[in-house]
Amino acid sequence: MSFHKLIPLLITALLGYVFGSLKTMIIASHYIFHADIMRIGKRNAWISNFRRKYGIPGFLKLLAVEVIKDALPIITGGILMGSENRILGYAFAGFCVTLGSLFPVFNRFRGNHAIVPIVLTALFMRVPLGLTVLAIAVILIWTSKYLSLSAVISAAVLFGGAVMSLEGAMITQVCAVLAAFVLVKHIPALLRISKGRETKLNFEEDITYKFDEDF
Repeated sequence: MSFHKLIPLLITALLGYVFGSLKTMIIASHYIFHADIMRIGKRNAWISNFRRKYGIPGFLKLLAVEVIKDALPIITGGILMGSENRILGYAFAGFCVTLGSLFPVFNRFRGNHAIVPIVLTALFMRVPLGLTVLAIAVILIWTSKYLSLSAVISAAVLFGGAVMSLEGAMITQVCAVLAAFVLVKHIPALLRISKGRETKLNFEEDITYKFDEDF
């Protein structure tokens, strides 16, 4: 591959990983709520601390910031790769965002479950696939009450959908690597689930601590 063709890949990789590594709570606190989350409550940038301060309306605004933050590099990746390779650009950028979410360089590589970038990657690649992944993620979270299981299966559905509905070996390979990283990251949680030791979500209580990044 020539250096000229390598430049869009490098830019996409850098943007995706950096944006994926950014702490959404800190961004939202400073630019939406004009406060420093590190000086509020338990003085950490975890969702549970954010939820205590800003409540459900603030949590929804936080989710919107997360979606925008993860969508921007995916859109950019598709544009940089050109019209002929746009879906591949979305897939590669989505993988890089997911990688940043799972192993953020700004948080000692302790990340979140990466469900948002997985769903967004699927949506940009093909809307029906994205809606399927979103529906499965929501159903699994609601029925199983395990975020880790939802993330792993959502990534697997993304890969399976890419194999069945998208053309191009590179696209399916990128999706396969994405699913593999998600699986590896969640192996400890899956083992706890198999032994009945993983705490389930309880929708009658404040469950936001389960979205915190130390899992």
